[in-house]
This record gives sequence, C-alpha cells and structure tokens, in this order.
Amino acid sequence: MSADLESGAAAKEADLRASRPTQNGGSATDAHSPPENPPAKQDAWGGKILFATIAYGALRLVTYLDKQAVATAELSDSKLPFENIADRILAKTPNSADIKSFYETDELSFNFQVYHGVTYLCVCLRDYPRRLVFDYLRQVQLKFEERFSSADELAVRKANRVDELNSAFRGTLKAITRAYSTRKDKIAQVQGEVEEVSAMMRRNIEDTLERGERLDNLVEQAEDLRGTASAFSRQSRSLKQRMCQKQAAAATCVIILVLLIIVGVVLAVVLSTRNRGSG
Repeated sequence: MSADLESGAAAKEADLRASRPTQNGGSATDAHSPPENPPAKQDAWGGKILFATIAYGALRLVTYLDKQAVATAELSDSKLPFENIADRILAKTPNSADIKSFYETDELSFNFQVYHGVTYLCVCLRDYPRRLVFDYLRQVQLKFEERFSSADELAVRKANRVDELNSAFRGTLKAITRAYSTRKDKIAQVQGEVEEVSAMMRRNIEDTLERGERLDNLVEQAEDLRGTASAFSRQSRSLKQRMCQKQAAAATCVIILVLLIIVGVVLAVVLSTRNRGSG
C-alpha cells in the first residue's frame, strides 16, 4: 500500500510540475520572471498552512485560501494556482479507501487524507511538522463530520447546494486553519528544550573539567613553590652556617692577635726589668 501511495504521489508531483502555468503561458519547465507587483510583505502573520479544501471525489465542497499566509510565505511563484493543483490531486486520488499521503516540492508540501469517501487536503510550507499537518486534517474531519453527520444530507448538499455548503463550513475551516497555522509542535519543542539542557550540561561538564585542569595546574605550581621554598631554606641554613664559621674564625684571629700582643708586652716588661737588675 505504501509503495503504491509513494509511486502515485511521485506521478502526481511530476504531472503537477509539468502542468503548472507561468506568466508566459508555458509549462513549469519554461523560464519565467518574478511577478512585476509582488504582494507586500505583512509581518503580522506568518502562517504555515496556505490552502485547504474538503472534497467528495473530484468535487470541492469547501475551500479556504489564506491569502495573507501566501503573501508572507515569500514563494518563488506567488501566484501559484492552488485550486487547480488541488483539482488535479483530487482527480487522481481514489476515495474508495481510507488513505493518507503527501508529496513535497522545494518549498511546499501537499498533504491529504481520505476518510469515508471524503478527501481532506491542505498545502503547507515544507518546514511545517508532518505530525501537525495530519493532526490538523484530522481536526477538520471531526468538525466536518460533526456538522454534517448524515451521509444523505451531505450527498444532497454536495449535489444541489455546494455554494451553501461552502458558506456554511468555510468559517470553521478558516478558524481551524488559523489556529493550527502558527501552532508549535510540542514534541519538537520538548526535544529542543532537552537539547538545550543537554548543551548546558555539556558546557557545565567542560567548565568543570577546565576548572579541574586549572586546579591541577595550581597544585603543580604549589608543589613547585614548596620545592623552591625548601631549597631556599636549605641554602639559607648553609649560608648562615658559613657566615657563623667565618665570624668564629675572625673572632679567633682577633683573640690570638690580642694574646700575642699581651705576650709581647709582658716579655718586653720582663726583659726590661732584668736589664735594670743586672746593671
């Protein structure tokens, strides 16, 4: 089933690209210049869901185009014929079985689901989360079935009063589209928060390791200082001992010199005394 859907989606995409009109009237492969008067950018709105429709077979029952979202999307082709593209997708989509599928271009994603013969289709910017896309289509389906629960009533409305059906549900479709168009994916948001916390933890670990390296460096420097202080203390003691020895030697020399002087003086006195006695 998935292989058939993928091949069908690829065929639809090729067909749509080949048939996309341009300003020169050629196909999508023809070169074309940007529109002369592009719509002014409106910063107040940045919706991701550009177009939505509900169809029974190839008949579109309710359609909503968010022109403001298209204006702010900055597409390479701002005049893309969404309704024509939707008609081509619907013409090639069987509604006999419940299916979900999508295909993408460089800028857009085309998503649809079929449930009980009714096709719910939307065109979004490619970066809009896929989970939210099909959650949006599911919500549209529930609201539509709640409003038109009877298959016979729906058949009568689609056969005789399509405009009335469009008017009756278009406001609801617009409200749901606007509500989902700027909604954030909670799972992606939680994942982003987890990644942010993980990055913060990695930075803290790196800072701790860096502080550990700095502490190791401080310990090494302290050990070096301790060794230097110990060597300086040994050198100081050795120098003090040498100075004490020098001072002791100098004192000894002075004492010897004083003794010699005293002995010399005594000898001189004794000799002088003896010379007087003999004379």
